[in-house]
Amino acid sequence: TFYHDFQYTIDRGAKNIHFICKSGRTSNIAAGDRNSVPFRRHGNDIIVDVDVNGHKTTMFFDTGASAILFTTEQLRNAGVSIPEDAQSRTSIGVGGAASGFTFPGPRMRLGPIEKTDMMIQTTDNSSMPYPLLGEPFFSDWQCTIDNENSVLRFVRR
Repeated sequence: TFYHDFQYTIDRGAKNIHFICKSGRTSNIAAGDRNSVPFRRHGNDIIVDVDVNGHKTTMFFDTGASAILFTTEQLRNAGVSIPEDAQSRTSIGVGGAASGFTFPGPRMRLGPIEKTDMMIQTTDNSSMPYPLLGEPFFSDWQCTIDNENSVLRFVRR
């Protein structure tokens, strides 16, 4: 909620976050601007539509997540199967322990970013309403989160 009144740019290359207070003005967003991606809110979380192997998949855009994370059901809905050679994993966090798998994932695209074979993780935690699109997906891009216009703006770094 702290960031809600700001437009902010995350620049991992420069290792900084630049904040701009809302001005009350709206900026023009060019139709068809491939570098600008609309988002919506789910509470305080940012939600985006990601193309996962040709399937529109609603995901949390999470600048603090260190992984791309799906439940097994979410993967199935995106048309992705867990390969037989996927590595088994167990993670421990504030919610307890969760088991799952890690493997090179499918083709994923959000605005100008398209990647294949990114390592993704699965979890048995079925209470997660949407998969997490974490930092590994967009770490080589500068991202401005424009809360006023509900747009993510990406610049290649």
